Amino acid sequence: MTEVLLSSGEKEDTRETDKRSKLILLEDADEFVTEDAKERIGQSLSRFLNIADGIIGQGLDVLFIVTTNTQLKKIHPAFARDGRCGAIIEFNKLAQEQSTGWLNKHESDEKFDREMTIASLYAALNRKKISSKDKMKIGF
Repeated sequence: MTEVLLSSGEKEDTRETDKRSKLILLEDADEFVTEDAKERIGQSLSRFLNIADGIIGQGLDVLFIVTTNTQLKKIHPAFARDGRCGAIIEFNKLAQEQSTGWLNKHESDEKFDREMTIASLYAALNRKKISSKDKMKIGF
């Protein structure tokens, strides 16, 4: 990550510097964002915040997208404070009517009598069932 952050963006073939911001996606970053992050994993939250917008990060033209399954009320206030966090977007399950409408729009005749996640709807669209056993698998 340090190499990506500090790279100049210079293109080898044209020697022109790419002036665009870098975008870094941190998926499933629960350990960074929780209220008890410092107690559980030490200084990782502080280090990340320094890179993201502290003195170290001021000269870097980097934007971060951080995903987590942590409940919004459990996110560390230093992580989500105004001026540091551009937006907190929560993706909830779709209501039964929305799920059925989404499937109909994608030419599926599946019907559900409960709220559904987008992941579950894509699985239904592909005729795959996501069982609790499948959800527990780790890796590829």
